[in-house]
Amino acid sequence: MMPIKLFFIILLLLPNIPLWAMEAETEVSSAQILMQKGEACLKDSNWMEALDYFEKLIPLYKQHPEIDPGLFAKGFCSAGNICQVKERYIQALDFYILGLQASERARDDGVYNRCLGNIGNIYLAFNDYDTALLYYNKGYDRCVTAKDFDRQVTFLTNMISTYCYMHQPDKAKEYFQKLMKLPMKDMKMQTFHNLYNQAIIAQAEKNYAGAVYFHRQALEYADRNVLDKRFVVAAYRELSNTYREKGELAQAIDCLKKGEEVAGRYGYTLQKIECYKLLSELYSLKQDSSLASHYRILYVSFTDSVNQQEYNKVKNKLVKYEEQQNSSIIGKLSGQINMQRWIIVFVTICFFIVLILIIFIFRQNKKLQRAYHTLFNRNSELIDSDEMYRQMQQKYRMLAEQFKKYREDFPPSVPATQAKEVEEESVDKKLPLALSSELTEKLLEDVLKVMEDETYIFDPDFGLNQLAKLVNSNTKYVSWVINETYNKNFRTFLNEYRIREASKRLLNAEKYGSFTIQAIAEGIGFKSVANFVVAFKKNVGITPSLYQKMARKEIADEEEEEG
Repeated sequence: MMPIKLFFIILLLLPNIPLWAMEAETEVSSAQILMQKGEACLKDSNWMEALDYFEKLIPLYKQHPEIDPGLFAKGFCSAGNICQVKERYIQALDFYILGLQASERARDDGVYNRCLGNIGNIYLAFNDYDTALLYYNKGYDRCVTAKDFDRQVTFLTNMISTYCYMHQPDKAKEYFQKLMKLPMKDMKMQTFHNLYNQAIIAQAEKNYAGAVYFHRQALEYADRNVLDKRFVVAAYRELSNTYREKGELAQAIDCLKKGEEVAGRYGYTLQKIECYKLLSELYSLKQDSSLASHYRILYVSFTDSVNQQEYNKVKNKLVKYEEQQNSSIIGKLSGQINMQRWIIVFVTICFFIVLILIIFIFRQNKKLQRAYHTLFNRNSELIDSDEMYRQMQQKYRMLAEQFKKYREDFPPSVPATQAKEVEEESVDKKLPLALSSELTEKLLEDVLKVMEDETYIFDPDFGLNQLAKLVNSNTKYVSWVINETYNKNFRTFLNEYRIREASKRLLNAEKYGSFTIQAIAEGIGFKSVANFVVAFKKNVGITPSLYQKMARKEIADEEEEEG
């Protein structure tokens, strides 16, 4: 039953999948058509018709913001530009916010930076200099990172003007120097901006003669090269401000009237309002209350037409968007901080584990060093006792030889029955048939004599066969005697003699201090250094190199104590 139900559920779901895909594809197609129509209208200068097409992108974007956000970003930026040209600043700000969101999704830095610059321009138009600079600086930094020189020029020009309005000529000059170092494509605009920037900087520095000169040059250049009349209005306004600061009110009024005339002719409402405000102030200074009141009424009436509440509403929307961006950044940073905390905790735990291991290894190493010293001292004692044993053995042999000679000269009288018992007791069942107890002792004595002769035992080719020949016996008897006496085979027995001599040489720094481990190994009959190291460690408990090092340290300590 379950497979059948599952089959029907899949059948029900399958028709919906292509429908969702088809719906998304349809909306993308609609957005593309609207974009194409809007761009075509822009080319024909049908700005309001183009704006109508771009406005229709808003519901499509809000429904599916993840589908082709780059297309929407360009559309919203173009719509904002149209609104800004038509001085519909509130609507322009709304479009630029949407442009920021869409271009961020599309990772389109070009559109994102254009939106930032245009938002800064709107704040500048409303004399909010600090906020304008905030957006200009943000956009400029991004353009420097992206090496977008054209956009850097735009941001620097706007920042120079803003700092001049804020009466900070030093900052304006700083950015003007940066601007002069940048390559520019539009030479006409570059020339105009250079003249205009020099004029407003001179004005901010109260160099009125220079300001008038550069403003006049900028006006003539704008008229001669048919630049956007907004630049002409701006130049007239700044020239008026320069005359006003000089106290030449008549000339200031004349410049403002010319600017107001150009603004009215080309429909630049906001610039016209600014001219009304400044004319009202100039006539007040001139004490012409009638004309001052006239321009004041015009300014207030036009200001009311620019809905300040709507501006604040969209401005709050922009602030909200910035807060969301900041929250997103803070969220990412918090995640990174948490990750870093866990990494720090993990590293700290690892550090303590490593520290504990180091302490443990250090303690074990100290124990091992003590053990090595014990082995070294024990071996040194064994060498000393071995030397004493050899001396005693030599004395014993001398006495034995004297006693033997004495018995030969004065044989003891032993009864026959007692002699027979002694002879029977002397026979050891464990001995080989050919060996009596007396012969065993004699064979062992001969073996030990040969083993004390360095000429033989330090020969690399010395072996059991040669030893048997030297003691006038065979390998079977010699091997049996060594094994029964010392419970070890011939090779181990031989290595002990060699290792004992190696220990002495390693201790004798005066004679063998310049010898390598290999030289010492070869000197006592070892053909392989590796075999020597294994045999040494087996007999002494530590490696020959460590033994040599400890011997040298002990000698150095003794010399230091004596010194």
